[in-house]
Amino acid sequence: MQILSSVLAWDNPEIRFYPGEGLLRSSVELYVPLPELLLDAARRIAADTRAPHQAKLPAGRLSPADNPPANQADFPWNGAEARALALLYGGTDSGALLERFPAGKTALAQGLAVLDLLGFLRVHAAAPPGAAEALVGQLEEMLLRFETANAYEILSVPVDASAEALHSAYHQLAKQFHPDCFQSADFSDEIHRKAEKVFTSINEAYVTLKEPAGRALYNEKLQSMKSQREAVLQPAAASKAKDEKTAELLYREGRKALASGDIEKAVEHLKAAVWLCPENSAYHHHLGAAESQIPNSRKSAEQHLLKALELKPTSAASHIELAKLYIEVNLRRRAEQHIEQVLGWDAENPEALQLMAALARNRP
Repeated sequence: MQILSSVLAWDNPEIRFYPGEGLLRSSVELYVPLPELLLDAARRIAADTRAPHQAKLPAGRLSPADNPPANQADFPWNGAEARALALLYGGTDSGALLERFPAGKTALAQGLAVLDLLGFLRVHAAAPPGAAEALVGQLEEMLLRFETANAYEILSVPVDASAEALHSAYHQLAKQFHPDCFQSADFSDEIHRKAEKVFTSINEAYVTLKEPAGRALYNEKLQSMKSQREAVLQPAAASKAKDEKTAELLYREGRKALASGDIEKAVEHLKAAVWLCPENSAYHHHLGAAESQIPNSRKSAEQHLLKALELKPTSAASHIELAKLYIEVNLRRRAEQHIEQVLGWDAENPEALQLMAALARNRP
């Protein structure tokens, strides 16, 4: 008993039950069932003020352990232990629990310590300051990702993961995101609802994959969906490549027309190039440069030049072209901002210096 008590007094002792039949060549009668022996040893530690575990009564919200070492019905609990065990199912904070029984506070505290020693207790630590906001963001990110994720991606395991790896991944996620972990006052109803949705997705993913037959059917479904997606994407990729080639030809023709002074033709070709490839900064730049020469199209020119800078913020040419447009419509301060941006990169840029000098000469 003394040896067993000293072992249970260690930090985080693991208690395991093994069947003894057939392991011994001759039977030995101890006259004390193993659960009762463990319980007596745990009580000795909980009552001994010198024991290291006595000073470690768990603080925070308490609940039953996810994987208790044995059936609680096998243990001959005393009144305080049985009462503490019953209260655990309410997710009660340990401080509030003890305050509800001031007369039996010592006995109840010892009962909780016994349950903790034997592995029937789970402690949910209070969230640190600012953790709630970060947790909301994490849960929202997971819910957004789960909308398009498959079961393997939800559990963060490869498609060829073993059954043991699946179980381990599920256990870790369930331990972290089980809704019971978010019932204390540290977490809002919003966090609890989001955690429930996350856990539901995790649980459904595991249920889908844990049985070999169900997993095989799911894998077939995934493969079928992949084949269908590839069949759709291949023509789309070919069409995109064709559009890019056509847009490049239109862009070149637009540049030629712009260089020759045929502004209307240049705008026509460059608009078509932008329509086919709207994420190409060069197309937007030259369309803006062409439209800036047409008084009624200067607003559109500004939008295309700004889009060119959005796609390529370091384009000195787009800043210069936009500065010219702003000078033309007498928006001097905006023009200066773009010129200063270019001079910040290249203090000797001739176009930027020329525009800045022109602004200085014409300053009212």
